[in-house]
Amino acid sequence: MIIHKNWVINVTLSAVIVATCFVGDKKLHAINEKQIVRAIFDNVTHGLVGLFACAIAFVDNWDKMYMALICMFISSAIDLDHFIAAKSFRLSEATNLQSRPFLHNSLIPLIFIILLVTCHLSSQNDYVIMILTVLSIAFSTHHIRDANRRGLLFAPFFQMPPIPYFLYIGLTLLIPFIFKAFIISEFKYTRLNMSSMIIDI
Repeated sequence: MIIHKNWVINVTLSAVIVATCFVGDKKLHAINEKQIVRAIFDNVTHGLVGLFACAIAFVDNWDKMYMALICMFISSAIDLDHFIAAKSFRLSEATNLQSRPFLHNSLIPLIFIILLVTCHLSSQNDYVIMILTVLSIAFSTHHIRDANRRGLLFAPFFQMPPIPYFLYIGLTLLIPFIFKAFIISEFKYTRLNMSSMIIDI
């Protein structure tokens, strides 16, 4: 029954992610109002995608679902690097940079993923795994969504061309299920260890 319930939640959240991407992207192109409205709408979409993607990853661990809210905040906060790079609080300057700001370098999510795999294999603390999972999802979903318009940047090595729209949607849906595997196996391992300790006692 629990497995069936979680499956329904996974499908529902996946549909919500697709709807969020479609509505967010289409509305962003349709908005002809002030630049600040476009920026807010784009940032909210990033945050919601991060929220729902992280919720899928943690759906089997409801007591850890607060991580989805943290992921939403990080997904949105990534764009603050525009203002840092511009050294200005003016939106016009932050959105007209000569190059992409430092948090939009796709080596960052790659490093988080490598750290996550390394920590998982070395059986690090659960909370280290959770934090790295949240960071990986937040940065990966943000970068993949931006890649539809600008491609992925792996500075200082190379930059990829923009990825097709449906590839971006597919990758965004795939990301939470990849990291979900880390969460499930990590907590199963922890529970098995705890059970063994109890039996020994």
